[in-house]
Amino acid sequence: MACIACLPMNREKYDIALCFTAPLDGENRMQKIAQSLQTMGLKVLLVGRAPRLAAFRCTVPTVTIRCRAKRGALFYAEYNLRLLFLLLRLRVRLAIVAVDPDTLPAAIFGAMWKRCKLVYDAHESFVDVPELQGHPIKRWIWATIERLGVRYASCPLTVNNSIAALLEKRYGRPFTVLYNYPRVERKPELRPPHHPLRLYYQGALNAGRGLELLLHAMTRLNSAELHIIGDGYLRATLEQLAEELQLQLCVHFHGHLSGARLYDTMAHMDIAFNLLDARSRNYYYSSANKFYDAVSVGTPIITMNFPEYRNCMRAFEVGILLDAMTVEAVTEAIQRMRNPEVYRHYRRNCIEAARYWHWDSQLDTIKNWIQCIQNGGR
Repeated sequence: MACIACLPMNREKYDIALCFTAPLDGENRMQKIAQSLQTMGLKVLLVGRAPRLAAFRCTVPTVTIRCRAKRGALFYAEYNLRLLFLLLRLRVRLAIVAVDPDTLPAAIFGAMWKRCKLVYDAHESFVDVPELQGHPIKRWIWATIERLGVRYASCPLTVNNSIAALLEKRYGRPFTVLYNYPRVERKPELRPPHHPLRLYYQGALNAGRGLELLLHAMTRLNSAELHIIGDGYLRATLEQLAEELQLQLCVHFHGHLSGARLYDTMAHMDIAFNLLDARSRNYYYSSANKFYDAVSVGTPIITMNFPEYRNCMRAFEVGILLDAMTVEAVTEAIQRMRNPEVYRHYRRNCIEAARYWHWDSQLDTIKNWIQCIQNGGR
């Protein structure tokens, strides 16, 4: 793994550089895209922040960008300056891919300088994230950057049909949809739930994800454990709340896990959660990675009655849809799902759905997308 300062002036040529602000081990979508492109004979470079886990390994070449600023406007400004400096030194033949608006400024100028394609991959409706609600100036700035990027991008990409329709309406450009299904490397077994029941949340510990609600729901359950996998700015608050509710023995904070360790942990759980605040349009149109990850290991999920999850449930009933994110609704869903026959029904559907919701099903989309770029398509 290289850092910016380590790049020699006589550099290897790359066909595509994939750029994002997330840690290298936190962007499994870009890792999968890069590995798929590599198997097609393309030379790919991943550019992101330092991985959170020292044990992180990747079969694709990577470059780490390290910033002194850690958050806010200063972080994004510094990151884009460092990314632009890197892109100007790289030899990129085909395309620079920007993930979300927070890498677009550097990617736009880098692609212009290198006379290669700019490609935009929207992982979410960025301007609708909860952090921008109530901040009209910040939202306008990001919307302007995204509008500029979409205007000049070739073959823009996104993660689901709902966001594709939203972005096409907003910017007047069609987006290719590449679902971020997991790689399926194991076949889950049909088994009953554990005793005590093992519940889990996996993802960022941020606002709008029903985490405090889950802790309050735990006070109404008998013989159940809650495992929280991930990190975020709410972790200290959640740990304090668990202590106040006297849940120290049944709520476990695992921190960030990735790779085989994450999937091994999820495979031993009984019920997954994907609770999201409907007031955020970004959440409302989302198709969270954790949803498909849970299904891939055979774990039924309690999720929101939002468009993408509703469509999934029409194909395979892999869990329970909630119309409201309340303690009562969550508790009722857990009690219903812990019934052995009901649980068996949902788990069987997860095993069946995992045969279809996997990364290999997206390879034709990747091939068509890269051909669009190579042929100079818009």
